[in-house]
Amino acid sequence: MAGNFYQMIKAIDAVGDTLQRDHSRDFFAPIIRFNKLNIAGK
Repeated sequence: MAGNFYQMIKAIDAVGDTLQRDHSRDFFAPIIRFNKLNIAGK
């Protein structure tokens, strides 16, 4: 992800109301949608 962490936080557009878990069931978090997010690749 490119950019500043605080800019990314300001770009949060929506937060889900259902928790999603990872495969090991150690981490739970809602789905977060950003209105602008650049992802850099190779």
